[in-house]
Amino acid sequence: MGIEPEHRAILSVAAAAREVADLAYTVVRRINEPAIPQDRIRAWRSLRLQALAGLDRCVLAELLVGATWAQVAHGYGLTPEQMQKRFEPTLHRWLNGTVLPEGGPSAEFTTGLVGDTDPAGTAAALDLWIMRHTEPWMDYPIDPVTRAISEEY
Repeated sequence: MGIEPEHRAILSVAAAAREVADLAYTVVRRINEPAIPQDRIRAWRSLRLQALAGLDRCVLAELLVGATWAQVAHGYGLTPEQMQKRFEPTLHRWLNGTVLPEGGPSAEFTTGLVGDTDPAGTAAALDLWIMRHTEPWMDYPIDPVTRAISEEY
């Protein structure tokens, strides 16, 4: 399945959110286990870094679906000029299908899923993850990730 840059970015945001949620689950699950301070701190640092990567992915996805620099800057807490300076090179790479090397310059802004050859399968897996984590009192959205990356979105 070919996928447009904006849809791949949306998929990447969903994947990042899942990673953050799974890391948060691990922190809570292990809260009563014996651990050295460094391990608990590292777990939180990992969670924080994943959340920041998700934030960057969200900015790129919003830009790719048509948000202005002013709109994303308002949400991020920077000026439009600061946002453009920070994100424009990565946005350009996304629009042109250029992949950053692992650990390369500005790697913190990569949006993940570089080697994903089955975006539809990834979306379906994320939809199942949502279904498993929806509380009984919550409305269950039908295939939210698959619908978000479809051409009809």
